[in-house]
Amino acid sequence: MKSRPKNRALMYERRSDDSQEASFKQQFDWAKAKSEIVGVPFRGTYADIEEMQRRRLHHSLDLYIDDAISGGDLSRPGLRKFLQDAITDKTVSHVYVFKRDRLGRPQGLLEMMGLEHQLLSSGVTLVTHDKIYTPEELKDNELMYLLGGIVEYQEHGRFSPRLGDRIVFVQQSMA
Repeated sequence: MKSRPKNRALMYERRSDDSQEASFKQQFDWAKAKSEIVGVPFRGTYADIEEMQRRRLHHSLDLYIDDAISGGDLSRPGLRKFLQDAITDKTVSHVYVFKRDRLGRPQGLLEMMGLEHQLLSSGVTLVTHDKIYTPEELKDNELMYLLGGIVEYQEHGRFSPRLGDRIVFVQQSMA
């Protein structure tokens, strides 16, 4: 497995529900800044994201979104198109996804790792807020990559209920 030459990127965003108003803007701003650091641009502006939302589109230019769709649903239209385009379009060298859990929070962790594996095996580099995952990393130590990913997705799945419990506890304490 070898990384594709640096060329262009795609960006994927997801928010679970429409009460996360700032989420798309934050994810976009992070991806734009990261693309400048990495040196691999994508086409699209935040105004394009807003237009996609208004028109209920999942894809425009190099932007892919799923709005108010659970991360457990791996048949999301934006995700499916994003993965298909990233894997088949050889001009795509990088993808920007703020956090792995924006890709998904499936019940089947191996299924999520399988999707990531397809992406990296095709030569695409996955860029998240805290790490850059390369095809070479997958090739050099596939077992550690897969185990680390499974643990990370598992923790993301546990984080939300724990956060909710903490918020309720703090609110009860304050009352």
